Amino acid sequence: MEEEDLDTYLRVTATSVNQDEEINRIISLNRVTSNPAELLELNSKLFSHCELNQKEYKLQYRKKSLLCHPDKCKNPQAQEAFEILKQAESQLSDDEKRENLMQMFKDARAAVFKQRKIPIPTENEVEDPRLTSSEVIVAIKMEVRRLMKENSKRAAVLLSNEFERKAREADEQARIKKQQAEHNKAWEASREDRVQSWRSFQKGGIKKKKKKTTTNL
Repeated sequence: MEEEDLDTYLRVTATSVNQDEEINRIISLNRVTSNPAELLELNSKLFSHCELNQKEYKLQYRKKSLLCHPDKCKNPQAQEAFEILKQAESQLSDDEKRENLMQMFKDARAAVFKQRKIPIPTENEVEDPRLTSSEVIVAIKMEVRRLMKENSKRAAVLLSNEFERKAREADEQARIKKQQAEHNKAWEASREDRVQSWRSFQKGGIKKKKKKTTTNL
């Protein structure tokens, strides 16, 4: 879609009613899932065939971000919706995140197909008509949401464990530092006693040496 086509799209679509509906959709959906495919309303083929078209998601992002851009929309939640869309597009543009997301789609699809006994299509094979049915697409979306929640929980546990590990390390370092400081303080406090003991030892050694010399003579 060229710039002039986007301008036409905005003139036709960017009414306050449509903008408010889109902003409400984005914010409400984001409370349920952070799946960028759903937030950007990408083609359902992404779920059924696990095929992601870069041009499509870039275009969808531009259309939706322009629709709820804070500079073009008076809705007080426009900024929040705009940031959610930016996050979604960023996740798809990042190679590692996109690869992980696509693997999640494949896992979700495999689980749904297995449950419904739908064969995964191969090249030059006639597709099962159930493959693109709305029921199956919705089931795959729900499975993706479930997997994303599981991943988020695992990530939270790992983050918590890492935080606890670093906290323990910090406590141990603080303990060692305190112990060293106390040792240095005690060593410094006993300095005078050590000096006096050394002096007494030196004097005692000299007296014994002189006495021994006199006896030999």
